[in-house]
This record gives sequence, structure tokens and C-alpha cells, in this order.
Amino acid sequence: MYINVAVSGLIETPAIYLVGLLSDRYGRKAASIVFTLCVSICCLWILILQYQSSDEITQFQTYLAMIAKLGISAVFSLIYVYTGELLPTEIRSGALGICSMIGGIGGVIQPKVSSMGDTFAYAAFGITTLVSCGLYLALPETLNKPLPDSIEEIEMDSRRKEQEEDKKDS
Repeated sequence: MYINVAVSGLIETPAIYLVGLLSDRYGRKAASIVFTLCVSICCLWILILQYQSSDEITQFQTYLAMIAKLGISAVFSLIYVYTGELLPTEIRSGALGICSMIGGIGGVIQPKVSSMGDTFAYAAFGITTLVSCGLYLALPETLNKPLPDSIEEIEMDSRRKEQEEDKKDS
């Protein structure tokens, strides 16, 4: 038991290293999707294996849980960078505060979800992270892009992209 807790804490170091490596090479959006999908797959796989019992299966579930922990640690550290780059300067600090507060609500809800049993918890975490992957697809990439200064700048950029897509379709 104590070894799992120690490994769970130690796994955050490679997670942060991988965030730096992947997000600078492939972009914030792609890295967020990969890490979130990793969490989803691991949680859902643990859920499927839950009805089989053997020492090997239990050990494999522990490995999957540690990989999910790596993924969620990576997403958690990456989301602050990505969110900060998405938001315009004029609202960045307040909006990051609101996002952090909403994340705190998730931290308050998590023990209640976990107390509802492993089946419900892994299903809830697997499905919500899978939905998050889909939501990431609606966000723009921010790698090597200038930070927006105002909401109007984001709106103009969005309109420009829509016009470019319309020209491609024509």
C-alpha cells in the first residue's frame, strides 16, 4: 500500500518532463488530448478488468492506475499553460482564477464519487475524460502563436479563420 502511494507521488516528475517535451514539440492541444485520452483508456480498461480476478490482473490494474496518474498529473500541469495562452490578457488572471475554482469543485466532488464504489468511479472518470478529449478538438492550438491581448482580437482571428475555410470550400 505505501509503495503505491510513493510511486504515485514519484510519477509526477516524469509527467512534468513529458509535458514539456510533447507540448513544445507537438503543441498544447495535441499533448492535452494524448494525456487525457491516456487517462480515459486506463480508467475504462480498469473498469473492464474489474470483474476478473487474479494476481496478474490486479497487478496490471495497478500499472494502469499509475499510468492514469501520470496522465492526469500531466494534464493538470499543462492545462494552466494552455488556458493562459487561450485567454486574452485583459481577462487572463480573473478567468484563470475561475477555472482554478471550478477545478477545486472537482476536487471536492472526487471523494464522494470514489465513495460510490470502484465501478462508478472508474466509469465516471473514464467517461468525463473521454468527453474532455472531444471538447479539446474545439479549441485552437496556441504553440508559437502570439498571446491575444483582447477579446476583440480573438473574435477577429476567429472570423478570419472562418473566411479562410469558406474560401477553401468554394
